[in-house]
Amino acid sequence: MKDDAIIILDPVNQDVITDGLNNGIRTFVGGNCTVSLMLMSLGGLFANDLG
Repeated sequence: MKDDAIIILDPVNQDVITDGLNNGIRTFVGGNCTVSLMLMSLGGLFANDLG
C-alpha cells in the first residue's frame, strides 16, 4: 500500500482520517470486510484501554 494511503475504519480511526484530510491525503481505501467489521466492533474497547 502507498505511504500516503489511509484505510477507512470510521469511527475507529476517525482521527487518522481527519489528519489525512487536513494534510492533503487523497487516497482512502476500504479494508477487508471481515477484518473491518471486527475492528469496528472492538474499537470502543481499544479506545478505553479495555482490549
